[in-house]
Amino acid sequence: MAERVIAQRVINPAPQRTVQSRVIPSRTIQQLTKENIDFAKHATFVDGSDEEKAFFKKRYEDAMAVYEKYKNYPKEQLNLKRTRDILISLLGSDILAWDTETTGLHWFTDKLVCLTFCNDGKKGYYVPWKHIEQNDENQLLLLAVFYTCNRMVGANIKFDLHYLWKNLSGFDIFRVKRIDDVGQLSHALNSNRTKGLKPLTYFYTPFGGYDNELDTFRAQTGVSNYAQIPANILSKYATIDAIVTYRIYIALRKHVQWVDQNFPNEKPINWTIEKWYDDFMMTVYPYFIRMEHRGMRIDKDYLDDVRARLKKRIPEVTKKLCELWNVPEDFKFGSTVELGRQIQKMGWPAVELSKRGEYATSDDCIQEWKRQNRPGIKELIELRELSSFLGTFVGEPSETGHQEDATGWEQFIVYHPEDDSWRIHQEYIIMGTETFRCIGKNPNLQNVPAHSKLSDEVKRAIFVPTSYHYTIESDDGNVYEGGCLDTVEVEGRGRVSLAKVTEQDNIVPGSFIKYVFEYDNVFEDDDADWATTGRDKNYVHK
Repeated sequence: MAERVIAQRVINPAPQRTVQSRVIPSRTIQQLTKENIDFAKHATFVDGSDEEKAFFKKRYEDAMAVYEKYKNYPKEQLNLKRTRDILISLLGSDILAWDTETTGLHWFTDKLVCLTFCNDGKKGYYVPWKHIEQNDENQLLLLAVFYTCNRMVGANIKFDLHYLWKNLSGFDIFRVKRIDDVGQLSHALNSNRTKGLKPLTYFYTPFGGYDNELDTFRAQTGVSNYAQIPANILSKYATIDAIVTYRIYIALRKHVQWVDQNFPNEKPINWTIEKWYDDFMMTVYPYFIRMEHRGMRIDKDYLDDVRARLKKRIPEVTKKLCELWNVPEDFKFGSTVELGRQIQKMGWPAVELSKRGEYATSDDCIQEWKRQNRPGIKELIELRELSSFLGTFVGEPSETGHQEDATGWEQFIVYHPEDDSWRIHQEYIIMGTETFRCIGKNPNLQNVPAHSKLSDEVKRAIFVPTSYHYTIESDDGNVYEGGCLDTVEVEGRGRVSLAKVTEQDNIVPGSFIKYVFEYDNVFEDDDADWATTGRDKNYVHK
């Protein structure tokens, strides 16, 4: 087997920008599932502090204690108009469909309004979030409801789980037994059709259009914040959301099983649509949610510096190009029509014509004129690249104070006061394309050009915290705390873990050493069963 190498590299100075830690998972998700590993080991704050781990463990134990207290509570004594009794009635559900209503679409800034539940496809329960937020026992009961159900079901449940993670103290997504999403299940069955809750309600229930009255109310009043909708109106339709989610899930399961039985695919008999959904699509679901929730850290100061340098360079290149082409300095180089006419005016040969019969200025045309070494073409390419990186990636902050008015990555950068960090929380479409690929959006980081010098500048704004924030387990079973990886030389103390440096220490300049996780480019043997092991590299700590 190939081995995972922890290589020591000296960085001088600014280590976290020039070299980043790469943490490679030692086991594939399929292997984790096959080995039936206790997912508590891979909990939300597995790389957090001891205090965070202890807190989450304590909240779980308290929730289970509340479950033991109420699991045999007499049903006839429950008052299902009280939040506590509603939650007690939901303990130990086999299938628990639930939904949220919120003040907006951004979980990191918007608020929860209510939760709705259904565990039998007939009755729905509406619980205002304030009844949970203001009562610790209700919080523990809600945790127990989610931890004791066999299947947690939702429609685009990733959205709801983000709000739950942020607002429900101690919620650990990896303690939930199973997460199901009717949109994902519908996509597994037919990747070409719409998978939202509304169309699925028409497909699989007789309740299509049940929320038309609510939509009419919103259209007439202009209300988009669900907290501003009267509870007597909101509760009716929000609760039906949970009921139809339950019914859609049951109907979809039966539909998938019918297709698997009557129209088997060309794969081995156990490779059914249902297996694909259960063992692959939904197994990775909580990991993608965790990636989204944590986000990626952005060096905001560095990004501001890149923006300033781009904005300084653009007028310099523009002025030079105007001089070479003898055009006024306000010439619209960004207009394809004006640019094509100017190139035609200069007598360059046409590479391609637009539908209007004018010179096209596509990248292929630009590259051909570059091959011909036309005057000013290098400056034009640089100007286009500078403008593209400034508008599409680096972006401009909003002048109105509304983030949606910003451009580029600035639309998606969120400030986290809890650790004074700036982050982008990209949204992942989990196996959501027609060919079941995973993609990201808001922003799409896959469209950063790979072969541009500017791309390195922009990507350097994405950084990884120094490695003492991590706990890393190697394949040989050893656990390495991040604090013992990055070190500096301290006068009078020798080489010290970065986690143990104090304000009184004098650090020797240029002495920082960062451990970088590298790996050999070796695959499994060709005969390996990739369905079990995953097409992964093998890693062992040297």
